[in-house]
Amino acid sequence: MHLPQRPSAGLAPTVPILVAGLLCLGSAPQAYAQIINDCPVVADTLLRQLTPTTNYDTYPKMWAHSAVEGVAGSWIEGVMRFDLSSCLPAGATVTAANLVINVTNATSYPYQFNELLRPFVSTQANWNVWASGSSWTLPGAMGSGNDYGGLLATTTGASAGTKTIALSTSVVQGWAGSASRSIVVRPTGTPGTNNTPVGIGFSSLEGATPPRLRVTIVDTTTLTLNALTYNLHYGRYTNEVTNVNGQADFIASTGADVVCVNEVRTQTQFNALLARLGTGWGGYYKQATTSPEAGNGILSRTGVSATAFDELDLPGDAINRNIVKATVAKGGQSFNVFCTHLASGNDPPGSAQPQSDRFRSFAAGFAEPRIAMGDFNASSGSAVVSSWVSAGYADGYPTTPSGNRVGYTGNTSGRTLRTRIDYILVKPPVGATYTYTQAKSWDNRNFSTTCSQVVKTLCSTSGCACDSPPLYVEDVHVRPSDHIPFTLTISVP
Repeated sequence: MHLPQRPSAGLAPTVPILVAGLLCLGSAPQAYAQIINDCPVVADTLLRQLTPTTNYDTYPKMWAHSAVEGVAGSWIEGVMRFDLSSCLPAGATVTAANLVINVTNATSYPYQFNELLRPFVSTQANWNVWASGSSWTLPGAMGSGNDYGGLLATTTGASAGTKTIALSTSVVQGWAGSASRSIVVRPTGTPGTNNTPVGIGFSSLEGATPPRLRVTIVDTTTLTLNALTYNLHYGRYTNEVTNVNGQADFIASTGADVVCVNEVRTQTQFNALLARLGTGWGGYYKQATTSPEAGNGILSRTGVSATAFDELDLPGDAINRNIVKATVAKGGQSFNVFCTHLASGNDPPGSAQPQSDRFRSFAAGFAEPRIAMGDFNASSGSAVVSSWVSAGYADGYPTTPSGNRVGYTGNTSGRTLRTRIDYILVKPPVGATYTYTQAKSWDNRNFSTTCSQVVKTLCSTSGCACDSPPLYVEDVHVRPSDHIPFTLTISVP
């Protein structure tokens, strides 16, 4: 946003603020990452009562059947081992567990899944033994407490195709931190009964679509921090209506833990944002020395500490932009967070790069991890941005895997105005590896805005066409600010 030059104004207080508001907006996000992982099957075989010494390691199907080849009471079971080393770490809390299978032979009869306790050898196991020379306690892995353990699921029926079977989370929780665990699928009842005359068959490790153990976990070894950068356009919606409460409501709805806000006109306006956000939120604000338009602030769900600021003074700069800094804590970890608004067309020519360099030098005086955010008024390929990347900062948007970059129709490139000019740049501590699990450009437009609400001089030359897309790339008339809010989800080990 190009700032108009304004007369100088008195300095506002620059002390950290913690406001206990009357309205608590939005639920606090989880401190740790909720992750869905698929654990691969790495070994399987069949246990067949009619051929008790035969191994079926390479058979392309798993079976649970009690009438093999039409012989009533002749059982066949499948045993599967899953690699958990990269999907279910120690310290993870299991919130859901499912077995995903590809059904090749449908059934309308019941079958069940249990934890298998023996470390079977897939190339040797059969109805009688789990490895050469090592017998099951009872044939067919029927020894409760020795061969098999907790019940994972009992289910009835299956149609051909993908089937997802919910497993006991309490049993799977006990597997966290294990290298691998095994499952046995069998008919209900006991061998010799004929409860499943038409058994289920599904693809094995050797089949077209092997089974997958899918776990949803809250990984308490990985902290999730959600950062938001948002130029608030002085609290004005693009229909020129001031609505600080509406902007605060939106900020809360994003689930952000820490927020950089630009173009906050006064300390009073910043305090209003905090009051609306409610209990627990804290913040730090600094107004530009010669312009009430260029104020920057940091908001945090958990409050702020160790605040600081620096002026980006340059000869001929009528705005005197600044940097604000605060330390934000979450999940026992601390982050030094910085927020600024760099030079635009109203600043002296060529001032953006010196301002950016001074910003980076100021940030370097504080410990890592550092998160630098704000309106840089620079495109992603510019020297302003690339100099940060060269200094070891990750540019959140391109660093996030492409499949995890979220936009909307008309904005699939992460733009925050005409192009991407608002940034979240992250520098982890030396030796630490952060991952970026979502980069999101938010569509917070309101297409119910009517032409009568719009300042007519802002309308297009072809007339007021503000009530339906397509619109200007700035989305004037319908957006709460002329900038598009951007969030980055950071996973911190």
